[in-house]
Amino acid sequence: MIFAPFTGVNHHLQSVFFVAAFLSNEKDESYIWLFETFLRAMGGVAPRLIITDEATSIKNGIDKVFPTTIHRLCMWHIMEKVPEKVGPVVREDSEFWTRLNSCIWGSETSTEFELQWNSIIIDFGLEENEWLTKRFSIRDTWIPAYFMDISLAGILRTTSRSESANSFFNRFIHRRLAFVEFWLRFDTALECQREEELMADNRSIHTTPQLFTPWTMEKQGSEVFTYEVFEKFQLHVLAARDHCCVQSITQGVGVKHVTLRGRSGKVREVCYDTASMTTNCSCKLFESLGIPCRHIIQVLRIENQNELPSCFIMKRWQKRCKR
Repeated sequence: MIFAPFTGVNHHLQSVFFVAAFLSNEKDESYIWLFETFLRAMGGVAPRLIITDEATSIKNGIDKVFPTTIHRLCMWHIMEKVPEKVGPVVREDSEFWTRLNSCIWGSETSTEFELQWNSIIIDFGLEENEWLTKRFSIRDTWIPAYFMDISLAGILRTTSRSESANSFFNRFIHRRLAFVEFWLRFDTALECQREEELMADNRSIHTTPQLFTPWTMEKQGSEVFTYEVFEKFQLHVLAARDHCCVQSITQGVGVKHVTLRGRSGKVREVCYDTASMTTNCSCKLFESLGIPCRHIIQVLRIENQNELPSCFIMKRWQKRCKR
């Protein structure tokens, strides 16, 4: 039987389990039943985003039951197949992996990705590799550069999320277990997961993080964000202080365009609406992760906004989001 768990991300950036089912096969009808049952369990509310492996039957089920849900493919499932698909010579070449990882994770636009990808394919003689050709044809479903403005809660920024979920369940279960033993172990796994979330809740509410700047914005973040989210936000506060230099400021009609350069040398553009005091950045970190980037933080400070506007404090990342 096929074990089909649904996992997500909580306000501590932890992987959490929602529901699961056993399927007797991987036909379209099985996944349609699975998703319809999930939909009923969730009171008719479909997920905004779902990430799966490449199985056609899963895609068909999602298209039928969740037509408005954004469907993307799991990076982990794709990347773990690369060594086998490229062959022994290429997979032992460290330059190949350096360039491939830079191409996949470092590209911020579709044009940038395609130029790097095509260069890798040619340089390593992979033009006839059918598997890579197929992955390229569906690149908009798994390459981050194609959906930088979609809120993914960091799920696709690395493959570690799927690895973590897999590792978590593998600590308790394996394929030779009888159903009763599986259930007992699975229940234990869920108890461990709930305990980890409760411990994280306690840490966020009762622990005061160390602050490294006198900025009101950093203190505000420590008070509203969970401990784990604040750690990420704090890194951007420090980067704004130390490595974010303003290159130019252009005043438009009701809008300021600010260009900044960081330690990596990449130039970013932040648009600041002087009327609504809303801000967006070309790096798209806030859109994809829900945490203000260093560039937005720097521009807010330039505009004498010492506190984060409420639009940059997502409820899902707050300490008391469950209340």
